[in-house]
Amino acid sequence: MLPIWSIFRTRRIGMNILREILSPLIAVIAALIVGGLIIAILGDNPFEAYGLLLSNSFGSVRDIGWTLHLATPLIFLLMAAGLWRATRLVKDGQSSGRLMLAMLVWVGLCYFIAHSLHDRVQGNWPCFLFPALAILAADAFGQSGAWRKVSVLAAPVALALLLAVYLQAVFAFLPLKKDPLARILGREFAPIGDVVAALVRSHLADAVLTTDYETTAWLRFNHPDIKVVQVNEPQRYPQAPAADAGLLKRPLIYLAQMRRDQHQQVQKLFAYTGFPTQLQTPSSLYMVYPVGRPKSSPIGKMP
Repeated sequence: MLPIWSIFRTRRIGMNILREILSPLIAVIAALIVGGLIIAILGDNPFEAYGLLLSNSFGSVRDIGWTLHLATPLIFLLMAAGLWRATRLVKDGQSSGRLMLAMLVWVGLCYFIAHSLHDRVQGNWPCFLFPALAILAADAFGQSGAWRKVSVLAAPVALALLLAVYLQAVFAFLPLKKDPLARILGREFAPIGDVVAALVRSHLADAVLTTDYETTAWLRFNHPDIKVVQVNEPQRYPQAPAADAGLLKRPLIYLAQMRRDQHQQVQKLFAYTGFPTQLQTPSSLYMVYPVGRPKSSPIGKMP
């Protein structure tokens, strides 16, 4: 027969295990309830939405990869805490093998912070830092003590962050002058695209010239019936056909965000480039130039 203290110890271990299981489970259930309420408010069926979510998240290897990609907020919190812990240990002389990882990450982060002061840092640029950050996160939260307890906060904080991002994406409840979600989701570009498409449909132009990837992509996505000629980055569109010589002889317009304006390059390809019309968004200024009479052919690609 087991002594009474062994029974209590076994029961305590069981309760600890149960608590470790229930904590993330409760967080998941709370996230599903809050998400279901938001979906219902938007007028859709939460059960159908969750069914599509499961089938699109785990239906194939590609879907699983995208699921991991969308877990970034939670992973980011763990990685940030792991980097902080490794830096503290280096300072205290207990770095062991963490010194090289911390140095690699801090050098990269400092560069991206400096770069962000004068230009945008693209989302895929810091990808080479992820392996080191993942190791530091696992090292921090695989330990016992205070750091292990801190990891419990990662899920609710990440949930709050995701909820805030989704609410901002749908309702734009924060009146940000330069809302990154409006740019990423194309909400800010949409009226610009509508104006340019109206010019083409009213036969004031037969096609739109572009010189940057973002403008090209949003035009093709929002207005697939509009002909777009990308004039300076053919390497991005190896399978796209070259622009038709007859099309290039018709009236054209060149569209570019002011900070990406390359009308000087367009002037090298066309004999006529007129005065621009300005189109304003909450955070950006776009230029629309009338263009005509190509100097040579072929010019550009039509994605």
